[in-house]
Amino acid sequence: MSVPERTLSAEEEAERRAMGLRPVTVWAIDTTAPGFEERMALAVAAVKTAECFAEEQDVLAFIESHWAQMDALEPPYDWGEEGPPV
Repeated sequence: MSVPERTLSAEEEAERRAMGLRPVTVWAIDTTAPGFEERMALAVAAVKTAECFAEEQDVLAFIESHWAQMDALEPPYDWGEEGPPV
């Protein structure tokens, strides 16, 4: 779910620029995209079988166990259709 972009007023933008900030665009992986889980499962399988990552198996097991726990959790809150406050 994407969050609607809020446009800053000229005054708000000037305040932020005066603080040394600048606007940027951040692109992130869409974990809700069709096929995402399948691609991640293939990537994990590739890491599990790669000899160069043999010493990382305990770290991978830790991540997988916590990922499973996170999947079982309910989101802490529901923002509804409007999304989180901006």
